[in-house]
Amino acid sequence: MIVKDVSARLPPLRLQIKEDAIVGLDSHFDEEEVKLFLDKDNNDAVHMLAIHGPPGIGKTTFAAYIYNNIISNDNQYTAASFISNIREKSKVEDLQSMLLAEMGEKRESSEGDTNDGAEEIKRKLGTKKVLLVLDDVDKIDQLKWLAGGHDWFGPGSRIIITTRHPTLLNRHRDRDKINRYQMTELNPEHSLKLFYQYAFGESQPTENFANFATQALSIAKGSPLALKALGTELKDCSLDDWDTNLQRFSRDSKAFDFLLRQTQKNCLFD
Repeated sequence: MIVKDVSARLPPLRLQIKEDAIVGLDSHFDEEEVKLFLDKDNNDAVHMLAIHGPPGIGKTTFAAYIYNNIISNDNQYTAASFISNIREKSKVEDLQSMLLAEMGEKRESSEGDTNDGAEEIKRKLGTKKVLLVLDDVDKIDQLKWLAGGHDWFGPGSRIIITTRHPTLLNRHRDRDKINRYQMTELNPEHSLKLFYQYAFGESQPTENFANFATQALSIAKGSPLALKALGTELKDCSLDDWDTNLQRFSRDSKAFDFLLRQTQKNCLFD
C-alpha cells in the first residue's frame, strides 16, 4: 500500500532514448500539427496526435521524443503510459489491463470483456490529466478500445498514436479532432551524420571510406532504420567488405530487407 501510494505521487519518468537515435528530430517540432499538439497554454481540451509513415522512418522515436519533451515541461500529469509495439500484441483485453496498470489503476472488469474494459478506462481516467502513447497501432479496434474518444480522458490530456496505416484513423469516432503528422525522410545532412555515428562511432572516417557514404545514403533513402542497419553492418569492416556489401544491398532488395528486419528486432524505437 505504501509503495502504491508513493508511486502514485511521483511524476512520470522520462523514457531512455539513445542520443544517436534523435538526429534530425528537432526539425519536426516546427511543424504546425506538432505545435498545436504541444500547445502548453491549452489545458482545457484533450489533444490527440497521430504520427504516421512507413516502417523504420522514426515514428516511435519521435513519439518518445515528444513524450519526454512534454514530461520535462509540464509536471501536472497525473499519470503516463507508453505502450509499444501494439501491432505485435494480439489481445486488446491485455492492453486495456496494461494501460490501467501503468496509469496507477487496477482493472476490476472481466479480462475477456473489451466493452467493460473500455468503460472502466473512461470512468477511471475521465477526470485525470494523462499522457498516453499507443505505438504501432494497425487495427481500428485497438484504438477503439484503448482511446475511443476525447471524453475518455481528463482536460489537458495528450494522446499520441503511431501507425503505418493512417486510413484507419478515418474510422475513429473523433477522427476530425485528431491532428495528423506524416514523418518524412531525413535530409542528406542528418542522414550522413546518423550513418557516420553507427559506422564510425566518435571517430571520423578516412577519405577512402567517406567516398562510399554517397552510395550508402542512396540505399537508405533517408530512413533512420536503414542508416542504422547499414552503419552497424559495415562498422569495423575493411574497405573491400564495404564495397562488396554495398554492391550486394544495391542489387538484392531481399538481402537488404532481411538486414532491416534483423536490425529492427534489436531496436526499442524504430
